[in-house]
Amino acid sequence: MTSDIQKRAVWQYGTPLYLYDLEQFRLKINKLRKHLFPQSGLFFSMKANPLPKFCDIAYRGRCGVEIASAGELSLSLSAGVKPEDIIFTGPGKTERELEQAIEAGIFIVNAESIQEIRKIQKIARKKERVVPIALRINPHERKGSGKVQMSGIASQFGIEEEDLTEPLFEEILSMPNISLCGIHVYMGTSILKAEEICENTEYVIQLGLRLANTYSFELTYLNAGGGFGIPYFPKERELDMKELDSGMKQLGNTYKSQLTGTRVYFESGRYLLAECGVFLIRVLYRKKSKGNCYLVCDGGANFHAASAFLGRFVRGNFPMYVLGKSGEEQEFYVTGPSCTPTDLIGQKVRLPKNTKEGDIIVIEKSGAYGLTYSPYGFLSHSLPMEIGYRGEEGFEILR
Repeated sequence: MTSDIQKRAVWQYGTPLYLYDLEQFRLKINKLRKHLFPQSGLFFSMKANPLPKFCDIAYRGRCGVEIASAGELSLSLSAGVKPEDIIFTGPGKTERELEQAIEAGIFIVNAESIQEIRKIQKIARKKERVVPIALRINPHERKGSGKVQMSGIASQFGIEEEDLTEPLFEEILSMPNISLCGIHVYMGTSILKAEEICENTEYVIQLGLRLANTYSFELTYLNAGGGFGIPYFPKERELDMKELDSGMKQLGNTYKSQLTGTRVYFESGRYLLAECGVFLIRVLYRKKSKGNCYLVCDGGANFHAASAFLGRFVRGNFPMYVLGKSGEEQEFYVTGPSCTPTDLIGQKVRLPKNTKEGDIIVIEKSGAYGLTYSPYGFLSHSLPMEIGYRGEEGFEILR
């Protein structure tokens, strides 16, 4: 994404502004797909950025869509995604949401508790449907280095591995309107080690095969989650795609004979989208406080909570720079306009010393978990526009 494109976008649409490279998103889908498990399926995790345009591009790139609400179901369908290419995940699905998903005829519900499965059976019986489900499982062991752990810890997600007992499967398999197709396991997010992703995938394969053999159900669906990471901070390295490719091919060869009739699926949102977008904000005021230099901007945590690390366990700075400026640097604290000290989106960030009011700060890797992840209702500021572009084709308003 060139500075010229960014300058033209700011001139045309103002700030704060989200700007997305739509072609890069398409290329990232192709890149990830070709390095995954042989003949696997890939779902775009809509929660990362639920703009219909991204659903459209992902679907044209042969991705299904993973949703986590009825709102996302509606958006994905309006973007042209067929119901049979949609999966529904999440620990708090309401009865109304399940009714809508079942009525639409989606591919799979990733069920997170026996109580949820009983609700699905009740709805499916009323509608005279047979609903395909997968069991989301919380493994008993904590595994890997994901920045947000999703396995082996106390969690609202999934059925505990130690609770996968004969009475549980007897109840599920006796339900006439439920078709148990497989399992779903999500180990963690932002994983940058290819070897770890392959190990997680093998764990899910082995668990699925063991459960299917023990409790006699046909295993057609194995969802190994995702967690494909991108580097945000200086010492982090990109996910080694060659190593991922090699590990996935080895798994394919090892389990080929055991997975006849079974398809392995993955999900991704952050890896596909984060590096395709930037968040552009304007410096409103430059001021000093107790020896620190502050840049107060027109957009911050209210529109980009992830950059302020709200709700995250590790503090850091998203990569950022001043549009069109270079030279000698100094440390700045970068904030948004909100009346709260948590609206701090950069601590001790090194930016050009001559940064001043009116300058544009570009926050990189902002394509995923940006605006819709943020508390933009706080203080009722006008929402930033979200704009996409492809090369020199011009800008497209996405929201």
